[in-house]
Amino acid sequence: MRSRCGRAGRCWWERAPGAAASCARWSPPSASSTTTRATTPRFAFLREHGLSSAARRRRHLVNNPDALAEMVAAGLGFTVLDAEFAAPWLAAGRLVNLSPKRWLDQEVALAWYPRHEMPSYFRALIDSVS
Repeated sequence: MRSRCGRAGRCWWERAPGAAASCARWSPPSASSTTTRATTPRFAFLREHGLSSAARRRRHLVNNPDALAEMVAAGLGFTVLDAEFAAPWLAAGRLVNLSPKRWLDQEVALAWYPRHEMPSYFRALIDSVS
């Protein structure tokens, strides 16, 4: 299974023109670990396209795509987003595609253990990838 980001195309986004924006300037100390840095989609994208030197060590980390998009729209930096997720932000002019001819194909792996009673949302997820 491939992420929609790769299939749909463009995944590199930034705040709209005219707004002051820079790369994020803060991250918790644990965020600079080699493992975190090497496995995030942003760094995978930069590495794949020979742009790793553009990355800064310190950054904001968020595990919610809505919050991430809001932070980028507020001028805190840039990120890699799923093209389908970013579409309404782009249409509203809150984000701009910085690199329309580049994208990230990323393999996705899901693993789960059998449960006696499975929540309906989890059953739907398993059915959608089976």
